[in-house]
Amino acid sequence: MQNIIAKDLTELLSLVESKQLTTSQVNHAFRERITAVNPSVNAVLSQVEDEQHIGIGIKDNINVAGAVTTVGMAGYRDNLVSDDAFVIKQLKAKGIGVNAKLNMHEGALGASNHNVHYGHCHNPWQLGFTPGGSSGGSAAAVAAQMAPAALGSDTMGSVRIPASYCGLFGYKPSRGLISNGGSVPCLPELDSIGPITKSARDLTLLASSMWGFDKNQGDSVNLPLRPNLYRGAKLVVPSNLEQLVDDKTIIEDFNANIKVFKELGCDLIYKDFSGVNFGANRRAGLILCEFNMLLTHQALWQNNKASFSDDLRALLEFGETKNGVSAVKAMRQLEQVNVHVNQWLEGADMLLLPTTPQRAFSLDGEVPAGQADLTSMANICGLPAVSMPMITEHLPVGMQLIGRIGSDRQLLTLTEQWQQQSGFTFKPPTL
Repeated sequence: MQNIIAKDLTELLSLVESKQLTTSQVNHAFRERITAVNPSVNAVLSQVEDEQHIGIGIKDNINVAGAVTTVGMAGYRDNLVSDDAFVIKQLKAKGIGVNAKLNMHEGALGASNHNVHYGHCHNPWQLGFTPGGSSGGSAAAVAAQMAPAALGSDTMGSVRIPASYCGLFGYKPSRGLISNGGSVPCLPELDSIGPITKSARDLTLLASSMWGFDKNQGDSVNLPLRPNLYRGAKLVVPSNLEQLVDDKTIIEDFNANIKVFKELGCDLIYKDFSGVNFGANRRAGLILCEFNMLLTHQALWQNNKASFSDDLRALLEFGETKNGVSAVKAMRQLEQVNVHVNQWLEGADMLLLPTTPQRAFSLDGEVPAGQADLTSMANICGLPAVSMPMITEHLPVGMQLIGRIGSDRQLLTLTEQWQQQSGFTFKPPTL
């Protein structure tokens, strides 16, 4: 079993195609692993039987036919769905199925994966610590080797934050490139389904398998992708990291890890990232999420408000005190982010910065307000982004590339090159 669960998805698919392994053997190995470690990590909410495909983990706000979609909320415990989400259908066509539905922050509105209904999800690198959120179960399941890869959804960083805290790769696509059809939204204007993996090549495999226009989804677009760069990328790096990141060890790790991009022939251009009101952006995004969730969960909110946790209920009750003017002000606030990002990207190809301003923290401690400060700009501007694990002697933390709309292939290719050049290999934590 150990040899099977240690392999990445790309290798497992190859071994099955060459008949050195069967899908049954692969899925059985991961089921055994779930039985062994999930009681400690609590990443898996339910298992899915599928012997036709190699199964990956799926965040529990993405529909899988014959399984329950809880959205991490008590009111949907019996929400059995009959049809696959668009991305699940695409993956099954590539021989990739589902092995488990995964824990998440309630309603996808939070970055720590506290969940009073289904139990908190733990970071496999240090039990009792957050795996990040809202796709915490997705990252924890991959890091703990309960799934070869997983899907999450990213509203303001909800794929990349867990990837950062769990030492994995995470990808948020250009807006509309991957369909959200068949998922329960937090905020459709910012939401993107994306994969979490332990290798860069798996990230490319899953991303390219899910790209595609969904004619039944209003926010899906037929987006032409930019060709790969014929020269080294020009990467903009913050010159004022000390103002963005409190943890000095993250800055040290970042400066050590970005040297690999120089070895790859990339130009590093340092620019001042001052002038962004991260607090105002955070509040604006939160208000819009609250408005949308009141609409999405309207029936449950009206008929069973007690099924919401105290924390989520307080957020939505606050949202009810706001009006249309508040929503317009929030949208105007977020529009300013485009101005800053366009200025930073002028004369360059991508941004390069830490994924999170902190590492994983105790589930019993205070939740940092600014977890999504460095990730949310990609969602607000509709840009593609990739988080990759930094080589570190501390708890995991990631760095991210943010590119122009349609530069998804460029980001993924550069991420693969970084892994090859750096020699990074995912080594799972000891549970």
